[in-house]
Amino acid sequence: FFDAQKLYLNYAKTNFIVFHSPYMKTNEPKTIQIREETICLVTQIKYLGLVMDEHLKWDRHCEALESKLASVTGILWKLRYKLPQTTKKLIYNTLFETHLNYMSVIYGTACDNVISPIQKVQNRALRHVYNIEMLENRINLYAHLVQNCLPVRAINFVNSATYVYNNIKNKIHTNIIFERVASTSRTRQAGDLIKSESKTKYGQKRISSFGVGIYRSIPQDIRHLPHMHAFKWALKCYIRNEKMMSSFLSGDYLKSFGK
Repeated sequence: FFDAQKLYLNYAKTNFIVFHSPYMKTNEPKTIQIREETICLVTQIKYLGLVMDEHLKWDRHCEALESKLASVTGILWKLRYKLPQTTKKLIYNTLFETHLNYMSVIYGTACDNVISPIQKVQNRALRHVYNIEMLENRINLYAHLVQNCLPVRAINFVNSATYVYNNIKNKIHTNIIFERVASTSRTRQAGDLIKSESKTKYGQKRISSFGVGIYRSIPQDIRHLPHMHAFKWALKCYIRNEKMMSSFLSGDYLKSFGK
């Protein structure tokens, strides 16, 4: 293929990885020979800013993300009494929240002990931005005290729902096709999306499974909004209350919205 397209493969920057279950033994070769060059097997790789390991667990990515966000939190701590709130919010949006949003549909379904350190860093960062006491309740913090800021799980919720919305509205190019309940069905679920069933934890966290579960939990009047921006704005308003924030900040997020 490379020869036909007159492309050059940079062997010094090329590795290969084999994705498999941690309970499955593989007998893959440690190297691949292409002409006189050798490509080595790796157990993790960074691709487009996303750290993927051989088991498709997001521990390594979340560790790297936490380290990156902690440095921004340190900056906000030093500047907490030196800059106006609007400037600190700009720093937070630019250097902190952009990283939280990036690939949140993927890493945001990681288990609680992986997400929890990132959530703690975000809590500290927002307290520095708004000069809020460290003992302030987290639920009250996100439901009432901060402006347009959502916890990590809520960001996953909004971005996953928006992805499903854009997919079924044909606003994005993707090979993921969601199935619907037959419109001829005489039930209330006629036309609703069908959640992909899976017996593995990997499958249960797919956008066609967990993402559909999230989308189906949203009120129909929001789902039927004609434009993506209106949908996203209404969705953020819908979840900005103590009950929803409690779900996002608890350890039952994956169970609550994966139905």
